[in-house]
Amino acid sequence: DLALVAGKYGLPALTPALAPDDAFMGRPMLFGVAGSPEEPQYEFLQRAQRQGASRVALLANSGVIVSIGACAAARTHAHTLGLEVVYEGSYSTTAPQSEHNELVADMMHARPDMR
Repeated sequence: DLALVAGKYGLPALTPALAPDDAFMGRPMLFGVAGSPEEPQYEFLQRAQRQGASRVALLANSGVIVSIGACAAARTHAHTLGLEVVYEGSYSTTAPQSEHNELVADMMHARPDMR
């Protein structure tokens, strides 16, 4: 899945905290977040900015409305914080792993600071 691919490249990924425990197994860069879809992204982006990030990449699960909304909120928060969104895309969980690898490679090519 995409969280494994993102982890391979050292990229963090956010998922709802309600995900089953086994969703986190073997995924050290997958973080569960609680609350509204908007709040965790703002805090996450603020922390990244405090650590020197100025360029971010956003990726949403195209089949999950909450993921799309969370990505839209993250875009708004990034602009509010003065962060540059260097990549924005979406993926399907039914896509083959090769497409996920390609997607993350494209995202890395945009050189986001958050790694």
